[in-house]
Amino acid sequence: MAVMLQESGLDGGARPERRRLLGFIPWSRPSTAAGYAQVVDATWQQYGRVAGGEPHREDFADAADFVAWYLTEVGQILALPSRDLRRLYLAYHEGPDGYRRGSFRTRPGLEAAAGRVAERARRYRAQFEACRDELEAMLWWRAFRAGALSVVAAIAGLGALAGWLLRRRRRRAA
Repeated sequence: MAVMLQESGLDGGARPERRRLLGFIPWSRPSTAAGYAQVVDATWQQYGRVAGGEPHREDFADAADFVAWYLTEVGQILALPSRDLRRLYLAYHEGPDGYRRGSFRTRPGLEAAAGRVAERARRYRAQFEACRDELEAMLWWRAFRAGALSVVAAIAGLGALAGWLLRRRRRRAA
């Protein structure tokens, strides 16, 4: 969530601003980044091959899954700890090669953004931990209710079937 908030402001339709020709005519975009996670075409295609199906950058669940997948990938490639969101975000933004070159060091705004992402991630993790038991209980209860309703529906369905068979039998007997 912290990465997607930084990248797109949680706007599924986000795209980089267009360049301006002569200072006022909208022109091309600086990259193909799009969606919640601001993923470029080539990286999204790579993810699509791994994820299967047809994920969409504008779909929140697909974008969240992408972020988790990509952070795991770059973390493994660069041997970064999974809880070091500051460095993982820098690797996310610059890619593994850019991170190795240290291209982020020439962009102070990017290092500040990485700090914000890491802080938000810590805050989100703490909030989740504070309500984990309540959330798991709520999810368990919903699953139980859904299962119980399914059983009730199945029993009702069997009752309806039994009634139909009984009526059919009576008609034949008459």
